[in-house]
Amino acid sequence: MVSFFVVSPKTVVIVRQVGNESQSIYTNYTGFSMATLRENLWGDLKNPSYAIPKGTVIAVIYTFLVYLLLCFLVSFTCDRMLLKGDYVFFRQINIWPPFVVIGVYAASLSASMSTLIGASRILHALACDELFGVILAPAKKTSKTGNPWVAVLYTWLMVQCVLFAGKLNTIAGVVTIFFLMAYAAVDLACLALEWASAPNFRPTFQLFSWHTCLLGIISCLVMMFLINPAYASCGIVLMLALLVVIHYRSPTSSWGYISQALIFHQVRKYLLLLDVRKEHVKFWRPQILLMVANPRTSAQLITFINDLKKGGLFVLGHVQIGDLGKMAPCLRSVRSDYNVTLYD
Repeated sequence: MVSFFVVSPKTVVIVRQVGNESQSIYTNYTGFSMATLRENLWGDLKNPSYAIPKGTVIAVIYTFLVYLLLCFLVSFTCDRMLLKGDYVFFRQINIWPPFVVIGVYAASLSASMSTLIGASRILHALACDELFGVILAPAKKTSKTGNPWVAVLYTWLMVQCVLFAGKLNTIAGVVTIFFLMAYAAVDLACLALEWASAPNFRPTFQLFSWHTCLLGIISCLVMMFLINPAYASCGIVLMLALLVVIHYRSPTSSWGYISQALIFHQVRKYLLLLDVRKEHVKFWRPQILLMVANPRTSAQLITFINDLKKGGLFVLGHVQIGDLGKMAPCLRSVRSDYNVTLYD
């Protein structure tokens, strides 16, 4: 930055560039994507919960101060017509013009490589979870040091497909929308965990609430449609299609389902609202407790009571003496599958 302001006063000829005032290039999320890079590389950090917030805040403050200082120095030293008429005026006022070209290439290479490495880590995690089956199976491979080099190649190939668009405006708009969708998805996950009152979700951000999550989701969606409604709509449709594919084609996992946590939270809340003093015969429903000695030999009785209680509450009781963990897995599976068929 010093190289721009250590030169003596210069006269710069402003060449009018065709299309400068009519064409606009969308601002992409290069700066903000660096924040997501740290989350993508959390597995490589010794103490992620401490390093990520501290590093993010320091990087944002440092970058803000550099840009603010550059803004003031440029406004103090350059003519207004130069700022409005020449978008590459830094090359004209630099002590050595190739410095600007080198800086542009270095910044572009740094941003692209960091995003490439961060995205490959996510792709490697998806491959290890087998969410897309054999399509991403080779991406599981890593080097001896743990570097997912196959996932990097996958990511590079997908980036090349995007570059076939051939227009910077198109690419920048699409990239920005996908970054906003990623931020909206993170906000949606936090909102679901907050509404489910998950005991393992304890955010340390003091100003966190479901209001901030909802505001983040709405802000991202609004910005997506302001940038390009067509790209935003296509992005949302693509995301929903991926959700459907993952839901029906992904293998059974033991990660837990946020939908079950939300259902449990809502059921518990509404059960506590029941008041026996407000019961009325018009809304009476059977509530049956059936005790059986052997559920396997009482299948007909269980089915009859299940048909009788429709819309009511049916509790099936059976005392099994012994250790549930020592029960044969096949027997437990059969009983569990039969119990599921009794649910409304």
